[in-house]
Amino acid sequence: MNPRDPVPRRVPASEVARVLDEIVEITGLQRPYKLYRYLADHTGVHPTTVLRYHHGYLGTANGALHRCACELLARVQQGDDAALVDGGGAARPRARSSRVPVEQVQARIESIQRALGLEEHQFLYRHLAKEVGMHTTTVLRYHRGDLRTAPVELLTALERLEQRIASGEVVSFCRSANGANMVVRDRTIEVLDRLIRVCGAENKAALFRRLDEQLGQRQGTIARIYYDRKLRFVRSDIHEGLERWGRHTEYDPCRVYAIGERVNHHLFGTGTVTGKVHKNKVQILFAGDRTMLLAEAVPEDPFLHMRSGGWGPSGQARLATEGLAS
Repeated sequence: MNPRDPVPRRVPASEVARVLDEIVEITGLQRPYKLYRYLADHTGVHPTTVLRYHHGYLGTANGALHRCACELLARVQQGDDAALVDGGGAARPRARSSRVPVEQVQARIESIQRALGLEEHQFLYRHLAKEVGMHTTTVLRYHRGDLRTAPVELLTALERLEQRIASGEVVSFCRSANGANMVVRDRTIEVLDRLIRVCGAENKAALFRRLDEQLGQRQGTIARIYYDRKLRFVRSDIHEGLERWGRHTEYDPCRVYAIGERVNHHLFGTGTVTGKVHKNKVQILFAGDRTMLLAEAVPEDPFLHMRSGGWGPSGQARLATEGLAS
């Protein structure tokens, strides 16, 4: 910017934010409050207003502030950052974090977006900003390539996130008001659609009621997750519970089953173990509310199996009759 050029009354706030980001990048400032105060003292703009320009809260900024920021940037580029050093005086070396080309950060963010199927980035930006200790808008500027380099801490946080995704861990980018981790709703919908296909449920409402009961949720919780398009996140404990409930084992009459276990039968489809009728009989509820009584293996220790409630109330009643219940 030529000092002789007339100062515009207003400029886009993004221009001011870009200049401030470059100053922070060169000086390695961890907390840019002294930068805000310096600009405020030289332009008459309140420091909090400068902060709002930097964070993108306002659309346009004071033209004189933009000119002052550009002049400060030119001085900082020449190695003069005395105005931002405590106590003034001569500039002295500052501890600066290592930097990496911004293209590496952009590639990592795009890779994570593809892996998770994210249509919007703001939740990822917030997660990274919290991990690294910077503002969300600054992460956005790195992703857009507005700056030439990025802190190595941001690249490290992205690499850790990629490792978590590769290991199959449920990744969530926000927390609910009560502190519970949240998962993007689209991922939960994929699990529910898979359950509907596997169970062959013609009546989704019955399946959703059964899921509410199995997961200990209020009636209508799963139905709301499935049908309410305005809902953007689901509690991670519900998501993980649905995934666990969706896992099933092939029916084998030579093994012992636990109540609540998912079983896949070659004739009846997928069902849930709902009770034990005898020492070698298991009751399974299949799609369409069809209940079947199938065989299972006799436990190695039937007495211990009964004492642990493996056969339900009937087993406990038998123990009480025989005087064996504790």
